[in-house]
Amino acid sequence: MKQLVLLFLFAGFSSFSFAQYTVDFNSGLPSDWTQTSGADFTWVLNASQGFDNSGCAMVDQSGDAAIGSAKFETPFFDLSGESDPVFRFVHACLRNNFMPPVIRIHYNTGSGWTEIGATGEFGGSADFSPPLDDESIIWDTLEISLVALSSETHVQFMIEADFPNGGWALLDNVSIDGVVSTLGITETTTPANVLVYPNPTHNKLFITGTAVQSVSILDVNGRLIAVPEVAPVELSIDVSHLGAGCYFLAITANEGKFCIPFMVKE
Repeated sequence: MKQLVLLFLFAGFSSFSFAQYTVDFNSGLPSDWTQTSGADFTWVLNASQGFDNSGCAMVDQSGDAAIGSAKFETPFFDLSGESDPVFRFVHACLRNNFMPPVIRIHYNTGSGWTEIGATGEFGGSADFSPPLDDESIIWDTLEISLVALSSETHVQFMIEADFPNGGWALLDNVSIDGVVSTLGITETTTPANVLVYPNPTHNKLFITGTAVQSVSILDVNGRLIAVPEVAPVELSIDVSHLGAGCYFLAITANEGKFCIPFMVKE
């Protein structure tokens, strides 16, 4: 689903419908998730110690009493079609010192990350003699209501493994109930009446020819960069804060949802 810069001039924005979005890690780490830049640790694939004895995601900091975190960012979702969507995952947090890691869930609708739930900060299982033994892993399930986000059409989640004192964090069977669609970059057709100019630009973009309801700026990986305010007829967007490169305007208008590529020049 992800198209890179080579397809920039032909790419657009669309949605693909799901009743439930699921990731089981049996085929590896999902290609549309991203490791947060600047995190202390990294999520890796554990191919055999998952909930069903197959794959899971894991952060292993058992070698010392490491302090820090690993962060995984999902794609964006449209949750507006369900009155009570739910975020659910299976996890095992094991200590090899005094305290186990904690898995925290955050969301972002364009204004920064907000925590919405976490596993217990005490308890969990333990394994004091690495490598991790299968019999030490005790799985648990956490469900988080997303009812406060049920009207959101563009929401992203981050799964953070927070380590106060080393150990292991294992993650499996992630699901989001009530997803209308997951949003990605793919081919589409921009309505002929819609004009975005100047393109390339270095400070402002103008959109004419349609009644714009909402606009989001995405990078080439489909990650949300900004959500500008919109005017009903002619829209001016300040892009002077963006670095030189390729971006997309994800537009919701009278004609529906579509995406227009644009370039910021130095």
